[in-house]
Amino acid sequence: MSGLTRWILADTETTGLKNPKVCEVAWIEVDAGLNILDSVTSLIDPQAAIEPGASGVHNITNDMVEDAPTMDEFFYTVKNDPLAGDVILVCHNVPFDLPLLRPYVPNLVGKMCTLRLARKIYPEADNHKLNTLRYYLNLDGGKEHSAGGDVAILHSLLSHMVLTTGLGLHDLLAMVDEPIEIKKMAFGKHKGLALKDVPKDWFSWYLRQENTDPDLAASIRKIHPHL
Repeated sequence: MSGLTRWILADTETTGLKNPKVCEVAWIEVDAGLNILDSVTSLIDPQAAIEPGASGVHNITNDMVEDAPTMDEFFYTVKNDPLAGDVILVCHNVPFDLPLLRPYVPNLVGKMCTLRLARKIYPEADNHKLNTLRYYLNLDGGKEHSAGGDVAILHSLLSHMVLTTGLGLHDLLAMVDEPIEIKKMAFGKHKGLALKDVPKDWFSWYLRQENTDPDLAASIRKIHPHL
């Protein structure tokens, strides 16, 4: 990655969790020292109905986006390909946001999931949702559950992570791919049980399954290296 790499902290609000379409997008561009270079936010016409449950979270209604640009219009007409160049995308839940933003990031050279980082850096938190962390860490930020407000909180969270760990952005990026140590089962018949107390034969069965969780698999093998 070159010195011209762009760090983009992004968030979306959507029509719902089932087949989500973007109804608001926002991002903050920062340099490697987390100084803000640019900020963008816009309502988006999702070309689909916003579910009432989603409106109840982000307060965006169908009427509000009726005259907004579509994603294609916003990125290619209103903003003229604003995420061109080498981009590292930072989101609080990369698996959710990335598929929605990826078509508009032509040269994605890295992705940082602050949700994964938070699970590693703040394991004692009640949970690692962005707004929980906002109050747990006393972070600055804007309106909750709005794309613009959430990227402001995301910027504060990333700044806190840098101060807490003493690591720079590139080091945190490398940390994302390191396994998260799981200490307690979060699902199944052994839910709530300390991982070290789960029967070994269940581990053997689990590791033979397809699509195992890589963090859980790594944690199991730390306890039972020969499985």
